[in-house]
Amino acid sequence: MLIEEGIENAVYAALIAVAPASVGVFQHVPSNRGPDYIVIGKIDAENLGSKGEVDARGQFEIACFHEGPARSGLWALMRIAFNALHDQLLTADGVHLGRCHWAASASDHDPEAETDNVRYLGLMIFEISAEPAE
Repeated sequence: MLIEEGIENAVYAALIAVAPASVGVFQHVPSNRGPDYIVIGKIDAENLGSKGEVDARGQFEIACFHEGPARSGLWALMRIAFNALHDQLLTADGVHLGRCHWAASASDHDPEAETDNVRYLGLMIFEISAEPAE
């Protein structure tokens, strides 16, 4: 299993376990899906191990989308992701994962949203250590 695949599977499972039914959690957003939802975005892995060994540091993005008159709905989505992932031991078949840590986040409104409400976007970056299961 690829490190990135294991990270994605573990993150998806952690988010699905805590997200309310009204909030979609996706690896790929279905067409015509409106907010509110959380998406697993870009996933990177870097090998820090010595020659012939894999000891990786993974980094992944979580994107939260909310549509409404205030940013408070976005904060609620970002809190769901933060609580599900930060300082948690995630698990996935085929990979050993360390504790997940929040690294950074940002939020903004989408000026190109075709809606009467304001569409908000929150991006979060997390880091996690990983190695293939033996």
